[in-house]
Amino acid sequence: MTIATASLDFERFNRTPKLSTLTPELAALQTCPLLAEASPAALQTLANLSTIRSVARGTIVATEGAPAQSI
Repeated sequence: MTIATASLDFERFNRTPKLSTLTPELAALQTCPLLAEASPAALQTLANLSTIRSVARGTIVATEGAPAQSI
């Protein structure tokens, strides 16, 4: 498979390239129904403070009434 690439001279047009701000954390938060009403700024703030962790299926990640080590 061949992929074509091209170098773009953004400075020539007095512009800077826009990098995608969609991180895996932000993408995960955007799919959460509980956060559907949250503003983009609030989601971005949460994403900046978030870390994605993988856990095995069936793992208990929280128990009602128990103190949380992290959220």
